[in-house]
Amino acid sequence: MKFQEVYTTTLEQHFDNLLSEDYFDDHSSVHVSASVGIALFPIHGTNYEELFHNADQALYDVKTGGKDGYKIYSPNQDETLK
Repeated sequence: MKFQEVYTTTLEQHFDNLLSEDYFDDHSSVHVSASVGIALFPIHGTNYEELFHNADQALYDVKTGGKDGYKIYSPNQDETLK
């Protein structure tokens, strides 16, 4: 398994855990939801502008798919979103 695949799998597990938990205090519970776009250096960009653009594209894809989730950027994604 390549480093990128291991890292991506670890990220996916981390986000699955974060988004599936309810948080409790002494009086109530809260379900937290989030939409997250992810771009990895240097795989998806080598500078801030590239990484931000690609993470934003992934975030857009999450939001159009119903929100409350995450997506790791895919280079093919740029072609489908234009």
